[in-house]
Amino acid sequence: MIGSMKERSAQLAVEIIVPNLTSALTFYQLIGFVVERHAGTFVSLRWGDSYLFLAESAAAPVSPRWANIRIIVPNVDEVWKRIIALDVPILRPIGDREYGLRDFVVRDPAGFEVRFASIINCDE
Repeated sequence: MIGSMKERSAQLAVEIIVPNLTSALTFYQLIGFVVERHAGTFVSLRWGDSYLFLAESAAAPVSPRWANIRIIVPNVDEVWKRIIALDVPILRPIGDREYGLRDFVVRDPAGFEVRFASIINCDE
């Protein structure tokens, strides 16, 4: 099955190559992503109108990466409470940052970081 038109025409979509698709998929579903499509070693996930693709390769490293996925949410404190209740490993606890966001960071099983944030300062 090929993806939906929205999936295929997404302006910007991130694809993460992971060594274990099952553990990565479990993590992303746990934190709130929805499976759009699962085809063998590939999964298309959705957060609202945004897409995240996971692909499995045994050669993918399992280590911290120098990149993160940022998800802007209306109330980051609500997401923080849910993540704490799920016992997801926290990389950076929630806090107000000098760059105008209240955010926190978790790390997926393959080492990619996911940052949840709400805007707290719109001064430009």
